[in-house]
Amino acid sequence: MSTKNEPAGFGPFLPILLVCVSLLLWFSWNLNLTIQQRMNGQQLSDQLDQQLSQAADAENKLRVMMADLVQLSETNASAKTIVTTFNISFTRGANAEPPSGATPDAAPPAPATGTPTTGTNLRLPEMPPGAPMPASMLAPPPAPLE
Repeated sequence: MSTKNEPAGFGPFLPILLVCVSLLLWFSWNLNLTIQQRMNGQQLSDQLDQQLSQAADAENKLRVMMADLVQLSETNASAKTIVTTFNISFTRGANAEPPSGATPDAAPPAPATGTPTTGTNLRLPEMPPGAPMPASMLAPPPAPLE
């Protein structure tokens, strides 16, 4: 009987070790990608919040300008022509700001929503501050039919 003296091998230890190291690398790579995606999403969310606040500021300035134009149209012929041509109307609600030249003691002309309107098919919706502006409001108005 001959016996061979072979060194004891690693047996199943080496393949299991390689599988565990591979899984560890794969999970750490996926965790890194997930963290990067979350940070990118947070940055995009912050940028969107900033853009929404800028849009709300622009809308408020537009509302004040619309109210000033309607008030000015009572005494100015050019403003009256603009208001008449584009069928602009503005009614001030309880929460609307008075125009820049108005006195704070003056009563609002009529109780309404505080929403300016232009033409017959476009109405600016009542939106809370910071709400996104609908895409339909960003498009230019249709050309008048002549």
